[in-house]
Amino acid sequence: MTLDRIALSATVMAHPGRRAAVDELRARHPELELGLALDPVRDGEPATLRTAARAWGDVADGATHHLVLQDDVVLTPGFRQQVLRCIARFPEKVLCFFVEWGARTAHAARLATLRQESWVPVLDDYVPAQAIVMPAGLAREFAERCLTDYAPETPDDVALLRYLRTVGVKPLVSVPNLVEHLDVGSLVGNDVIFGPRHSVVQAGPADDPGAPGAVETSLLVVPHLLGWEAFCVCHVRTSSAETDWERIPIQKLFAQSGVGHHQLVQRFTESVATVDGIAAVREILSEPLLLQLWLTVYGYGLAVGDNRPEASAAWLESALDEPLAQRAFRTLVPGALRRFVPQTQLSRLTDVSTGLVRSAMLSGLDACLSQGSLSELATSRAGSRA
Repeated sequence: MTLDRIALSATVMAHPGRRAAVDELRARHPELELGLALDPVRDGEPATLRTAARAWGDVADGATHHLVLQDDVVLTPGFRQQVLRCIARFPEKVLCFFVEWGARTAHAARLATLRQESWVPVLDDYVPAQAIVMPAGLAREFAERCLTDYAPETPDDVALLRYLRTVGVKPLVSVPNLVEHLDVGSLVGNDVIFGPRHSVVQAGPADDPGAPGAVETSLLVVPHLLGWEAFCVCHVRTSSAETDWERIPIQKLFAQSGVGHHQLVQRFTESVATVDGIAAVREILSEPLLLQLWLTVYGYGLAVGDNRPEASAAWLESALDEPLAQRAFRTLVPGALRRFVPQTQLSRLTDVSTGLVRSAMLSGLDACLSQGSLSELATSRAGSRA
């Protein structure tokens, strides 16, 4: 789709109590001609679905695509033109321009920076809703279904994912993100439940996920540190369908290839023994939590080498030194551990854990090259169950 055929309308959705933030956002971005969708129930219990119905129904006449922003975002310079280029690249898709640093999808985004891929599928059980654009017809239909197909208390991001699955549209997240999330109080308490929710990696002046050649990820395995249990699992693609990802504890994958728990712990012990700054890390993290973090990053090394004939230690070192990857991996530790580490310690932990992250990834890549990829392990495990 060419740029001259795209007609974009845009709306910001908000609670009436956040009207000042909305006005500031609209004033900063007159080029978007942002409409306004306020929660129709000013003094009631906050509910995002009824506001989303208004926002997605606010499609301008003649628009080909509709953008909805939440009121607590900061847009990158040149945001509108970048969005238009992204639409031209994927005119039939639903495109998200933010994912928070601790989400499942954030891990896929970091791996994508190493593989020079610009789009990843949504792996969470919701669509990250801070900034989304979709074809106008889908926007109008979702607005109608908000009021008919879902219970009023359903979060709008959960409802959107359910809707997209019913119509067979796969939402994608840009790598890097084109918006950042502000640290302001959440109307539904997410800031207290989840802690800070920053972008996994925000776009810099030279980054453009809508540039020619931008590609969707071919990842088959994505490690993830569970946000509630602090336990490492892997999300393994079992088919081309976006819902066909199986969640498998990483220890089970290794057990299938004959690598037991004690061997994994031995690898962990040997890997961290010579890491610069590990003593400072241990001042903040307990040993069980450190092990799970290491397993997650070790899994990154395995996943990034998955079916990549060019993968080597030198290749990974070079990829990690690229500016976009450096920024993405700065968010790994605080994003994964924001619920388990005091916020006052997150910045320090990020600084002292850089050596740990690099060492664990290199160890994982070495294991991938010597014993096979995680997806091969998962395929072997699936075959053993058949």
